[in-house]
Amino acid sequence: MLASVAHDLRLRAPLASASRIENDAILLRFIVASIEVTQSCRHGTERWGTAASSDKATIEDKIRTQVFGSVSEVLVRVTMANTRAQLVVKSGSREQRAECLVVRTESPEALSLKGELTLSLSALGLTQPKIPLGAVKLHDSVTVRFDARLRAQR
Repeated sequence: MLASVAHDLRLRAPLASASRIENDAILLRFIVASIEVTQSCRHGTERWGTAASSDKATIEDKIRTQVFGSVSEVLVRVTMANTRAQLVVKSGSREQRAECLVVRTESPEALSLKGELTLSLSALGLTQPKIPLGAVKLHDSVTVRFDARLRAQR
């Protein structure tokens, strides 16, 4: 008999670079090797906590080497139109288009963008990790919440 061990994860992907490529378009670059597990909870509960450091390291390694495989960076092109953003997410040779509502705040110092969207891992060519007895399963659709503050380069 196997115990229920399914966990949900919260991952952090720090922004490696951002550049304005057109008037209302921004290109964001994320490095796969910098993805980290920030929290986990047993599936179906809301008790989020910090994963044990050994579990955290194993999960991060599986995400980088098996889920992303040879993909080293993810590029996101964001085109803004009022409160909507159109995104093109590129992982290796695959891309996925998405649209979401965005809370946009501009000041002379920075542009802040907050929002949430759903992406398909299979559409981006990402794969299931291989663990004995299938102990790790990924849902194909993942929710991405973002909170980015972009400052002009001086």
